[in-house]
Amino acid sequence: MPDGEVEMVEEEEDKTKEDIEANAPPVETKTKPINYSKYRRQFLHVPIEKIKRTFEATTQNAAAVVYGSKANQTLKSPNPTLNICRRKEAVATDSTFADVPAVDTPGFTGAQIFVGRSSLLTDCYGFCSVSEFPNTLLDNIRERGAMDVLTSDNVNCEMSSRVKDILRAPMIGHWKSEPYCQHQNFAEHRWGHVKANLE
Repeated sequence: MPDGEVEMVEEEEDKTKEDIEANAPPVETKTKPINYSKYRRQFLHVPIEKIKRTFEATTQNAAAVVYGSKANQTLKSPNPTLNICRRKEAVATDSTFADVPAVDTPGFTGAQIFVGRSSLLTDCYGFCSVSEFPNTLLDNIRERGAMDVLTSDNVNCEMSSRVKDILRAPMIGHWKSEPYCQHQNFAEHRWGHVKANLE
């Protein structure tokens, strides 16, 4: 048989397969009765009636769960939020400025302070311009971990769209104090302690 005829026969077979698949009835799934007693161990051996009510009140949509050794092959979570160390505390931040550049720096005229609300861990980063706040925030997240909430003043540089993007990726909340109410920012109180220890 010539090559052309073989190709024609294969094409006709493919078409008939597609027609059969297109005209096939939809797949119907049947629900199986659930053996609630086999789940008692996962539910800390509560009565079977409670397990039954839990199943009725929740959805069981995880039909395509990966079983076996393939479930352990993921080294990092596909969600970047889960790959960042967390501080498990709120962190307050504030800026301070000087009239002259600091000694032994590349001209730093300002400093950004980050204070942990529960640990009182204090970090200070120098900057030349207020537009460098996103970089200092990223440095603090990289060195100490992602905070739960960032507390700041109503300063424009601390509320910019770039800062919101940085906080959005690792799911960090952002709390801002009211305008002209600096006493609401915890970092304002901590400055005095830092200055006293430095001097």
